[in-house]
Amino acid sequence: RPAGASNAELAQWWKSWNDPVLNALVDEALAQNLDVAQAVLRLRQQKLLAQTSGSAFLPVVSTGARTLQDISASDTYFHASIDVSWDLGLFGDAQAARRASSASVLDAAAQLHGARVALVADVVHRYLDIRLAQVQRNVMARQLEQGQNQLKLLQVRRDQRLGDTQALDQPRLQLSQDEAQLALIAGNQARAAHGLAVLLGRDRADPQWLSLLPGAAIPSAKAISVVPADMLRKRPDIQSAEAAVEQAAAEVGVAHSALYPRLTLAGSLLYSYNLTQNFRTTSDAMPMFGPQIDIPLFDWGRRRAVASGKELALQASIKAYRQAVLNGVAEAEGALAAIA
Repeated sequence: RPAGASNAELAQWWKSWNDPVLNALVDEALAQNLDVAQAVLRLRQQKLLAQTSGSAFLPVVSTGARTLQDISASDTYFHASIDVSWDLGLFGDAQAARRASSASVLDAAAQLHGARVALVADVVHRYLDIRLAQVQRNVMARQLEQGQNQLKLLQVRRDQRLGDTQALDQPRLQLSQDEAQLALIAGNQARAAHGLAVLLGRDRADPQWLSLLPGAAIPSAKAISVVPADMLRKRPDIQSAEAAVEQAAAEVGVAHSALYPRLTLAGSLLYSYNLTQNFRTTSDAMPMFGPQIDIPLFDWGRRRAVASGKELALQASIKAYRQAVLNGVAEAEGALAAIA
């Protein structure tokens, strides 16, 4: 990294070019790019869902009303009830649900970070391609002008019988090659310009990006010599792998909680009225409250197999995380070696 650079400065590495146009383009891309906007909305969605991760373990109150007949079909009754159910989320079930929500938020944040990192890199790449093409076009334009002047001079020498016609073949060939190279450079510039417009969320490229800019120069950046270790952990692929580990751990918690009895507190207040005989008694309103226990007996083997499978998936996600770290280290070291 540049001498004395902080992590905050490295997070805005493109500013090391000290190019106001490039800085403005990056700011516009971060504000207008559609891929980044989608990632921002997904992160907001996951944060909203995470706020309700514990709602499944809160008391649920419901009401209902219906009519029904007795077994002999002689009387019709009107039933109204208020029902309460509370899943206590024991044996780590509630904690696993919150952990799964946190993992979803972490993954969405990693996806947003990855979208921003890729966007900035693409914007800088396209911008530098445009500047490089403009510099190359200026060089090729001067070279073409020199080639045309040389060809005219040779034609004059031929007309004055100071040279032969064969002396014109090589300059003509070189001139044709230069014209083809100039067209290729212009095509590369156009592709970079239109690609930059897409990254900025525009429907057309800026005319200046397509034009031949006299005096164009490629901006130079400060050399990078050292990358801090904590920058490696901020890589989007490593953050996504970390989120996958958290998600797998949460699924293990849910699977393990399913191996134990599920305890639910339930209550109900039932009101009944005989519509046929048009009367009610004091025993028509019946309150009930008590625990409900779901014990895994006959399907315990299936639940145990699911828990074992989730544990294996957790081990696989941990190895994937380690592989992501190794890949990140290798790419960082390779990039520094290329710079050196």
